[in-house]
Amino acid sequence: MRPYCLALFGLFIVTSGAAQQDATPTAIESLIIDANPCASASTDLMGMAVGVDQLRSISVERASVVIEGDIMTSNLIGSLACESSAGAVAPGFVSAAIDAEVVIDLSTCIVGETSVTINNAVVEIDMPGLMGAVGELFEEQLPLLLEPALRRSLSERAVTACKQLEADR
Repeated sequence: MRPYCLALFGLFIVTSGAAQQDATPTAIESLIIDANPCASASTDLMGMAVGVDQLRSISVERASVVIEGDIMTSNLIGSLACESSAGAVAPGFVSAAIDAEVVIDLSTCIVGETSVTINNAVVEIDMPGLMGAVGELFEEQLPLLLEPALRRSLSERAVTACKQLEADR
């Protein structure tokens, strides 16, 4: 097993997206930017696509990887901000503190526990006129939509990275 693959695996790997950063992103933040965890945080609301599917910014305060036998536990604490794609009918924005953990069996690539906790969420949805009340309702629901999107993204990336590790053996 190549050591750099293991390090990358523990840092929640791969696909593509974009984010704006004030400072140069760290290696871990770059991997998260590439994964665009906001991509699936949208839904249909009264026939309109509403969501925050673009990563605006990411900040990682702490990341760790612990391996005991074949079980690897990855933890990440930080914050992220997601926003709607350009031209969205109901533009939105969410920022929140994130505490995430993924447990995976490296011998089988089966994900065990995956948890994501969102704290201190700040949400804005811009829906004009009478739709404003619907926007306020969605503002309450958006953090609940973001949590499973992040769990799904982390689990998928963990399995992909584990399979890559198997291929590199």
